[in-house]
Amino acid sequence: MHVRQLITLVLLLSSFFAIVTPKAHATTINVPADKPTIQAAIDSSSPGDTVSVSAGTYLEHLTIRTSLIRVVGASRDSTIIDGQGTGTVVWVNASNVEFSGFTVRNPPSNGWAIHA
Repeated sequence: MHVRQLITLVLLLSSFFAIVTPKAHATTINVPADKPTIQAAIDSSSPGDTVSVSAGTYLEHLTIRTSLIRVVGASRDSTIIDGQGTGTVVWVNASNVEFSGFTVRNPPSNGWAIHA
């Protein structure tokens, strides 16, 4: 094999393994410091990541589709997700998700506060 072909093969294999190898280090995504909303942080997360949410009231409806993540509020008393009376407030459509440290309030009268 010529040197040029060998270099090309090594570069291709390196690119392949960079794509298929899972992240070596989990990332913590802070709301609102890194992402302005909880949903934006969830959407940018990968398996193994933690979404850390600062105290406050968040007027959001969340859908979690990433497995193996943690979504953690500062505390149940100080981190509130307010559904404003519409839609499912928190929908978990993934496996092995930790969701803790929140108070979920104002779900719809005929729907779900949390559906997992």
